[in-house]
Amino acid sequence: VYERLCGEEKVVERELDALLEQQNTIESKMVTLHRMGPNLQLIEGDAKQLAGMITFTCNLAENVSSKVRQLDLAKNRLYQAIQRADDILDLKFCMDGVQTALRSEDYEQAAAHTHRYLCLDKSVIELSRQGKEGSMIDANLKLLQEAEQRLKAIVAEKFAIATKEGDLPQVERFFKIFPLLGLHEEGLRKFSEYLCKQVASKAEENLLMVLGTDMSDRRAAVIFADTLTLLFEGIARIVETHQPIVETYYGPGRLYTLIKYLQ
Repeated sequence: VYERLCGEEKVVERELDALLEQQNTIESKMVTLHRMGPNLQLIEGDAKQLAGMITFTCNLAENVSSKVRQLDLAKNRLYQAIQRADDILDLKFCMDGVQTALRSEDYEQAAAHTHRYLCLDKSVIELSRQGKEGSMIDANLKLLQEAEQRLKAIVAEKFAIATKEGDLPQVERFFKIFPLLGLHEEGLRKFSEYLCKQVASKAEENLLMVLGTDMSDRRAAVIFADTLTLLFEGIARIVETHQPIVETYYGPGRLYTLIKYLQ
C-alpha cells in the first residue's frame, strides 16, 4: 500500500510540476481575459442595441407591408369600379350605336357595336345589374339582344340575296360581318355553299363544252382529263383568292374549315 501511495504521490508531483511550468502562460491568458472583460461588455451592449434596431425594423417593415397590401386592395377595387363604369358606358354606347347604324343600314358599324357588346365582361355586367343601375342596364341589354337578333336575320337575308344574284362584292361584304356576330361557322358554311355553286356552274359549263367537242379532234382522248384539271385548278384558285379575307376576318386556321366545306 505504501508503495502504491508513493507512486501516486510521484504522479501528482509530476502533474503539479507541469502546471507550475504553465503558470506564466495561464497567468498571461488570465490577464488577457481580464482586459477583454470591458470590451465584451461593450459588445454585449452593442448586440442588444442591434437586436432592438432589428426588431424595430421588422415591425416597421411589417407595418409598411400591411399598408402596401391595403393600397393594392384599394387599387384593385378602384380598377374594378372603373371597369364597371366603363362597361356600363360601353353598354349604353353600343346600344345607341347599333340602333343608329341599323336605321341608316350601316350594317358593318352595327356589327362592330354588337361585337363590342359581346366582348364585354358578363360578370361585371351581372354585378352592375344588382346595383342601382339595374333597371337601366336590363333595358339596354334587352334592346341590344333584340338588335343582335335583328341584325343576324338581316345579314343572313342580305347574304342570301347577294348569293342568289351572284353579286360578289355584296357576298363578301356580308361574309365579313358574320364573325363579328359570333357566327364564324355559319358564315363559312354559307360562303362555301356559294363557292360550291360557282365551282359547279363552271364545271358544268366546261363539261358542256367537252360534250360538244368533235371526238375526232386530236385532243379528244385527253379532253375529259383537261376538264378535270380545270376543275381542280378552279378550286385551288378560289382557295388562293379567298385565303386573305378568311384569315383576316375569321382568324388563322379557319381556311381549313372552308376547304372542308368545299370538298
